[in-house]
Amino acid sequence: EPPSGKSILHPLVTEYRHWVQSADDLPDGPFDYSLVLSVLHHIPDWKSVLEGVIERTRHKVFIEVPHPKEHHSLWHGSLQQHEFLSHQWDKQAYVIGSARDASGRYQREMWVWDVHPNIESF
Repeated sequence: EPPSGKSILHPLVTEYRHWVQSADDLPDGPFDYSLVLSVLHHIPDWKSVLEGVIERTRHKVFIEVPHPKEHHSLWHGSLQQHEFLSHQWDKQAYVIGSARDASGRYQREMWVWDVHPNIESF
């Protein structure tokens, strides 16, 4: 997301709110947890960006993607993102919940990518 006011006010939380178009645009990390909420479909190279976030995160990456039936002419890979996450069971990606999109028509799933599933992080 573009820079704006800080949304999580806590001294241990760092927000990175800049335009990201490739994994090279990401900060170095490492991060304990990463939130990737409704942004991947705005990035043409979304898969490499997601992989870059995962590489820089120690514990869990929380990912919200559009419903597979949500489409927009300027979006990139809504269905592909869902399929990609659905096929990552060996890497511990799983759905933990869902929320309605802004229109209220679709349920968007919230995924967790457990980077190191054998390490207790909560």
